[in-house]
Amino acid sequence: MFGILSGMSDKAEAFDISSFLAGQVAEGELESEGKFTVSQDDAARKLARFSMPFDYAWVLKVVQAAVAWGCAQIDVRQYRTFSLFTFCPEDTSSLPSEEEFLGVLLTGKMFNSEPLSLLCQALRSLVEQASLSFRLLIDRPGQSGRAIHAGADANGLQAEERLARIVPDKGVRLMVAHLPLERYTFGRFIPKSLLSDRPDLRIAETLRRFCFVCPVPLTLDRRRVDGLLDHPDWGFQFRRRRPVLMGAVNSPEISAWPLPAEFEEKVISINTLPRRAKRSYGGAKCGNIWFYVTGLQLQPGELWEKQLIRAKQISYHQLFLVNHGVVVDAYQTQIRTEHAQLSIFISSKEMPTDLSGFTVSQTEEVEKAVKIATHAVSEELHRLSATPDRFLEDVLDDESSKDKLSYRLARQSHRDAERWLGPDFPTFRKGLAASLFIGRCLTSTEREPVDIKDSLAREWQGAMLRDLDELATVGTAEFREFGWLTAKP
Repeated sequence: MFGILSGMSDKAEAFDISSFLAGQVAEGELESEGKFTVSQDDAARKLARFSMPFDYAWVLKVVQAAVAWGCAQIDVRQYRTFSLFTFCPEDTSSLPSEEEFLGVLLTGKMFNSEPLSLLCQALRSLVEQASLSFRLLIDRPGQSGRAIHAGADANGLQAEERLARIVPDKGVRLMVAHLPLERYTFGRFIPKSLLSDRPDLRIAETLRRFCFVCPVPLTLDRRRVDGLLDHPDWGFQFRRRRPVLMGAVNSPEISAWPLPAEFEEKVISINTLPRRAKRSYGGAKCGNIWFYVTGLQLQPGELWEKQLIRAKQISYHQLFLVNHGVVVDAYQTQIRTEHAQLSIFISSKEMPTDLSGFTVSQTEEVEKAVKIATHAVSEELHRLSATPDRFLEDVLDDESSKDKLSYRLARQSHRDAERWLGPDFPTFRKGLAASLFIGRCLTSTEREPVDIKDSLAREWQGAMLRDLDELATVGTAEFREFGWLTAKP
């Protein structure tokens, strides 16, 4: 049931949309194009329930709506009983009125790329498919809007609305309940580990997996979850992988798209620290076809062959289709490489999709765009492989002197935490392994060769150049769509 409650009053008169629709049956039958008809509401409900690829895809629609509105930032804060999404367009006059919002929300005419339609798709899916409840506040210039609520447990958010109104951000504020109404009294005191369902974790995981190329800052509890270089899967991974290349190619046949601030042409050498890699290299920031190459993170004192085994070689390379800051679909191909992995990013804004806007249709137009992108990247990779020394040369700036000190402190803290607490929790096996390792270090007479770091770097460089030569054949490789949003992590 959808309803509207006045902002701060607990005794506000509720607006029952079901009763309203029942009273409009006759008018709806006479006016086939009327705003509120029972048939339209039923159609919109069915579409919202079955159109999304998974039950928490509504989170991505919220992000897309904020990006389409031209918001400068998207902030997500998670509390014990609810999550709060806040964003504000630069032009606040573009925010819908109450009548405009309900006119789109309660009809089946909301499946397009307009910001309001994207937000309405998110809300319908949130209630109909994910079985959650929400409370929405839209503040237009010069006025504070009434709260709009939906879902069986929306009343549980009535008290938390005061907390949402304290948030200084204006514009759109969306509250999503974590607990059913019957558990609001005692559920907030139950340890989270004992709860059967964790909507807060599902929301956080959805943001992490699909919003890493969001063009505006996306924060979750004041931590950035957008960006490739900071991403736990795509950025600097402790003892596993690291970024190597980021570059762009222009093609008039590929649509332009809003780029993240970190997108810039750069070659990140094997010795470059994460803090330096995140700062500007002064490279070009224009292009509509972007590629990103990651490689093995070297560990001094470990043989190259063992490092390759530890890295779990990746031979699948991907092309991602991005729309309004969200990865909506992907293609993949298999090219045998030792340790490099290639990712290509292009816009899917002009490509035909299904009703949800997530799955791109398999048409000749889409296949042509994929071939154009892969051929362009193939030529650029071939050009980059002609300057191999760039992979071993650091590009320093005025802040580089501080990076090593910060890195040493971070690594020392990590070692101390791992020594005393373990990565998760100390166990007997971890303690025994640590004891054996310490005993071997104290009794062994082996010494690390003086030039091991240089020799490892040369091994890494040679393997990377061989991989780039292999990846330069990506233009002739066969890419296949593999259902990015429905694939398991």
